Amino acid sequence: MSILSAARNQHDICLSQKIFDRIKQFFPQIKPGLASARVLLANTYASNGDFSSASNIRMEIEKLGLKKKIGISKTVINGQIQVSFTMKKKD
Repeated sequence: MSILSAARNQHDICLSQKIFDRIKQFFPQIKPGLASARVLLANTYASNGDFSSASNIRMEIEKLGLKKKIGISKTVINGQIQVSFTMKKKD
């Protein structure tokens, strides 16, 4: 997943799509992981202005009933551990 994130950070749609396809091929049993990978892929397309492809991926996420897991990030700033959460939107 970190390689897919790095490809997104480089705005490399082609590499992101190839990595996602490999993840799907080698890890078909990981449904929640594929949700996160699909979100990263959609974000890559959107950040490059391809909103149609990003929208198609997001609709596929909804159609498949996938949910992205809530995440936790920890960072050290000035010797203090800072914790942040990604929160799920309320319906």
